[in-house]
Amino acid sequence: MIGRIYISLILLFFLVIQNVNAAAVRQFVLLDPLSVDSSQCESFSNAFRQQLEGDAHGAVLLFLPPVAQSSSYTRASAKGLIGIGQNKSVVIEQLQTLLKAGDKITYLAFQQTSTAAVVERLSIVAALKQAALRVILFRDRGDAPSLSATALHQSQARVDEVFCYDPGEAPFGYPAVLRKTRQLLASWLNIPPHFISPESDLIHSLGADHIQVYEMLQKLSRAFRVKAPQDELTVVADIVAYIQGAESISMHKGKVEKQQSYIQTVYYGTNRQRTGIKNPEEFYSGKREPDAKLHYGSVAVSIPGSHKSGALETPFMGFEFLRNPKQHLYIKTVNEISRDLFFQMLNEKLANPGSDELSQDAIVFIHGFNVAFEEAARRTAQIVFDINFPGLPLFFSWPSDAKLLGYMADREDAVWSVGYLEQFLNELQNQTGVKRFHLIAHSMGNQVLIGALHQIAMRSPPAAPLFENIILAAPDFDAELFEQQIAPEVLGLANNWTIYASDKDMALNFSTSVNSAVRLGIPLTALAGMQVIDATGIEVSPWNVPEFHSYYATKRQVIKDVEATIQRKSVAQRGLVLRTRNDISYWELKKPEEE
Repeated sequence: MIGRIYISLILLFFLVIQNVNAAAVRQFVLLDPLSVDSSQCESFSNAFRQQLEGDAHGAVLLFLPPVAQSSSYTRASAKGLIGIGQNKSVVIEQLQTLLKAGDKITYLAFQQTSTAAVVERLSIVAALKQAALRVILFRDRGDAPSLSATALHQSQARVDEVFCYDPGEAPFGYPAVLRKTRQLLASWLNIPPHFISPESDLIHSLGADHIQVYEMLQKLSRAFRVKAPQDELTVVADIVAYIQGAESISMHKGKVEKQQSYIQTVYYGTNRQRTGIKNPEEFYSGKREPDAKLHYGSVAVSIPGSHKSGALETPFMGFEFLRNPKQHLYIKTVNEISRDLFFQMLNEKLANPGSDELSQDAIVFIHGFNVAFEEAARRTAQIVFDINFPGLPLFFSWPSDAKLLGYMADREDAVWSVGYLEQFLNELQNQTGVKRFHLIAHSMGNQVLIGALHQIAMRSPPAAPLFENIILAAPDFDAELFEQQIAPEVLGLANNWTIYASDKDMALNFSTSVNSAVRLGIPLTALAGMQVIDATGIEVSPWNVPEFHSYYATKRQVIKDVEATIQRKSVAQRGLVLRTRNDISYWELKKPEEE
């Protein structure tokens, strides 16, 4: 049997040679399968069409004979790597006679005992003939000897490029790519693979939304080690065709080049009223939801590759026609879904946690006064992106009018929203498998959060903390009311409380005059069991409202401290300095020299 296979391979070898296209630069493809049968030959024959640059018809396809799986081979292999075998040597010698200067060799191989020896031999041949050598290494998931791209480059072999694939994920040809794509899509969509055909549309046929489509395309690109598509592909046949023709990512370079833009998905609950407008930036209004219910969904936010920590990059005057994904941070899509599907989606995200210990945590952000829904989504995306948060990023958006002169109306809506945020937090606690929650409220959003926390504590005081961190950033809340009446009730809800305050916060100075009561975010308020952090020293540009009131998200040092807080680092690790003023103890953030 082995003899017949070998004869067939030699015949194929000579047949292919006779049909070599006399191109200026010829390409020789050596395929080194573990075994050969008709189905593998068909797949391997298509493999080089995706892997080679230039005209595939100008390439010579060669098979390196597989090693016979016999007892004699088993005894021989037990002695270690003893060479590449006579059959493989014959093919490589024939290749050497055909090579000319400038030709290209591509070696596609599974990890087996002879792979390293073949690479070394091909390296010598390539050097003698001044040809380029490219290795595409298919990792063996079994117990075969491990061989990595790094090991190949550290050897004496001269290899120009090394690509690595897992055997089940390698793009062998249309049938295999389609089969693997269907399997992956089926697992992510929770449906049987036979429900997916080449004509299936992910959105219209299979019920996916735009966010899911984007995420699945990213996963497929990683699975097949190709660059992700720039456009949204929804038809399965189009996705498979793209994978076959996409540019491979070279693994030996150590890292992929920085992307031109990123997509940060954030999830939301809101009691805003829908506008009926499809434009994602106008999807929700500043009006209250009249049906006394919450809306749930996800938002895809585009973040430029040139993004600077703390920035919400916006085109000149906010003009949409000037928007550039390489330069600006903006909403791409808003996808509202049912309550049940929302929590199912969150739990699916949690079902495949990464190695980071925070990957099963969740951040819930509550925005402040004068903030539209789209700005709340952008700010949430910016914060979690800047602090490299690997868990679930969520935000609660209450119906701010997003008008500078709408302070009184916003304050009423904030109070009205307390029960809705309490419901949202309770649902997250009861309907998801989140390990730890981190709550961040800014400005007037603290009126919503503190009110919700107070109601939670008064309804049923928990036996243990419900939240890991509660962060009150520039809180626009009555300082005396919080200190004397609320803090004692809510303190036990979280393991850690952090309050960021600043003497330069002109917005809170205005709020103090309007409300005739000192705000919690200015000046410093002594609170037992809570870390009060003075951010005054790091603030600049007092003429810029977003700078002096949104410092928690715009100044790098505060962003880093928020990140360290969520990572449960000590005050010493965070570089905080203990200060005392008027018998009040607090922590200080120093302004770095480069700030």
